[in-house]
Amino acid sequence: MIIISRKMNKNKKKKLNNNNKKRMEKKNRIIMDKTKMNNLLHLMPINLLKIHIKIAIIKAVILNPLNLGMEMNLNIILQNFILNNNLNKKNIQMNLMKLILMKIKLKNKAIICMTTLMLMMKIWMIWTMITILKKNKNQIILIWIIWMKKTGICEAVKLINQ
Repeated sequence: MIIISRKMNKNKKKKLNNNNKKRMEKKNRIIMDKTKMNNLLHLMPINLLKIHIKIAIIKAVILNPLNLGMEMNLNIILQNFILNNNLNKKNIQMNLMKLILMKIKLKNKAIICMTTLMLMMKIWMIWTMITILKKNKNQIILIWIIWMKKTGICEAVKLINQ
């Protein structure tokens, strides 16, 4: 009886080790996605922005948001993105981002579930729109509304009235 119980314990340990390995692999994959997207953000040329915005919209729609099952608040992600990329020098864009963040915070408190890749694509889209159209604020808000409608955030429609 003692021999059987020892064998049982060994099998249990093997299963636990396999599960831990799988978890670690998933975590590493997420980190890889983040670093890849961060590198892309700095390398992309200005003349390809419109194409990348279209690709980002398509990817955001097609990719399954529940692949990694990551639940994150969009506001926090955007704020971290601003802090990590040292965007303090660009005051116009920063103020616009803060304004939009505040509007999202007040009106849309839902936790959005999506993959890190999708989030980075969405943030990239926002950033490109702000950098292209930083001269005309109304145009930026209009593009924001179009972008948010395409990504399925209904709250953006309310921004038209303000």
